[in-house]
Amino acid sequence: MKQRKQNSKPPNSLACGGRLLLIVIAIMLSSQNTSTVPTPVPLSEEEADAAVPRVSLDDAKAALDSNSAFANKSVAGYSENH
Repeated sequence: MKQRKQNSKPPNSLACGGRLLLIVIAIMLSSQNTSTVPTPVPLSEEEADAAVPRVSLDDAKAALDSNSAFANKSVAGYSENH
């Protein structure tokens, strides 16, 4: 039986597979979405409080007397938190 020559080169399928893998990796890296929108910085408690519009005591009393006052919480919700 004749001995085959040992080939030191990798088979073509292995070389093509390596190239295909590199192409896929390059496409994946180039298609990654890099966000250019900055992340909003949360306001401190003082800044958040300053952003809320305030009503004077006289205006609040007048609105209450005319039944046009508006409360964000129900009495039960307020009682649970206080």
